[in-house]
Amino acid sequence: MLTDHTSSQSSWVLRAILWSVALVIIFMLVYKIAFRKQVEQRVNCLDRTASAEPANSPLTSVNKYAAFIGRTTLAAAGAASGAGADSKSNATASAGDTRPARCRYVGTWAATRGGITYQVSLDADGRFIAEPGANAPPSPSQITGAWSAAGNVLVWVYDTGPVWPPDINPVSEASADGFTLRKVNGSSTRYALIERRTPAICAGS
Repeated sequence: MLTDHTSSQSSWVLRAILWSVALVIIFMLVYKIAFRKQVEQRVNCLDRTASAEPANSPLTSVNKYAAFIGRTTLAAAGAASGAGADSKSNATASAGDTRPARCRYVGTWAATRGGITYQVSLDADGRFIAEPGANAPPSPSQITGAWSAAGNVLVWVYDTGPVWPPDINPVSEASADGFTLRKVNGSSTRYALIERRTPAICAGS
């Protein structure tokens, strides 16, 4: 009798373990499918945004990228908290006004990756110039284009033409005088402040 009871208990424990493993596998599959769908939707939206813009309007393109990222960031935050983002923030993101996020980065920075440094000037109007510094290759002598900020990322579009996937870089290790960007290819670039600028457009931001 005791043996039968023990056997029954062992069988129940085994079934519980198997069900738990099955539920974990199902959850992982559902999460993977949902995550992939979200990524595909974002890529498709960015692709449509890039295709809709003429090649000679990097500033317009970068602002549209930033506005899209701002809207999706607000939507994700609202879903996570169970409440929608406030209407002012939604209106700002929808209008593509990324000035409050962008102004914190306006200035001149030393951008270093793999021992190579560029001096990068980020202007409040959304333009940038990157000039070669220590150990940088002599060509090209300058890299120019448009940039913007949204959520916790910086977005770049180049005067030489569009790149794919879009150059959207998450920000980490941020402080008053520096931050790190993770590039699309997985490498990291450290930005160290050389000169902070506060133009009139950023007053009060």
